[in-house]
Amino acid sequence: MKHNPILDAPNDALVCYCGKVSKETILRAIAAGHDTIDKLKAVTNICPSDNDCKHNNPSGHCCLGEVNALLLAHITVTTRFSLYLPKASQ
Repeated sequence: MKHNPILDAPNDALVCYCGKVSKETILRAIAAGHDTIDKLKAVTNICPSDNDCKHNNPSGHCCLGEVNALLLAHITVTTRFSLYLPKASQ
């Protein structure tokens, strides 16, 4: 899988240019449990209009690739961490 540069970007970097949503806003929403694109759309302003992404984003594509990369990174870290947690005794 190709490394997405948004993972190395500062937290104040814009991810969604249509909604003016920063990486930090998305990371906070993910940490609060909003772990799908639909949930993130509901609590942030990502992708407010489906057709403007190509025109507003300097990269010329929709931000959902970057949002997905942030989600995947969170899921990967959370899963790896939970593998090392002790099992709860019954």
